[in-house]
Amino acid sequence: MKILLVEASMTSSPSRIKDGAVNLKFQTLKEISNEDFALMDEYYRQNGHLAFKLDEIDVEEIPNENTKIQGQKSRSQQMRMKIFALHMKKGGKKSDFTPFYERYMDRIDRAVQEELDQLED
Repeated sequence: MKILLVEASMTSSPSRIKDGAVNLKFQTLKEISNEDFALMDEYYRQNGHLAFKLDEIDVEEIPNENTKIQGQKSRSQQMRMKIFALHMKKGGKKSDFTPFYERYMDRIDRAVQEELDQLED
């Protein structure tokens, strides 16, 4: 995706919202091209990174990784939830999940290690 990079001014004091996030308001300092405006419209209500610096910004300073979408679980959290569901479907109890999870992760670890070993031969 294209980076939206415009000169802007923070137009109000930051204010905290319920979840601890901060509400920020900006106004562009110069006229915006139709292309940049279309990009702003495309990015409306999307999650991303905001870089604000008092002087010019070096595009190399902007992170390459994607931002985590609010409320979205990480890959490892998703995997843990699936392993938990598997444990429960197999008749397990919440109280004995930790040992099941550790054994399951050991199996995954061994499988990956075996594949690595095969590729080294």
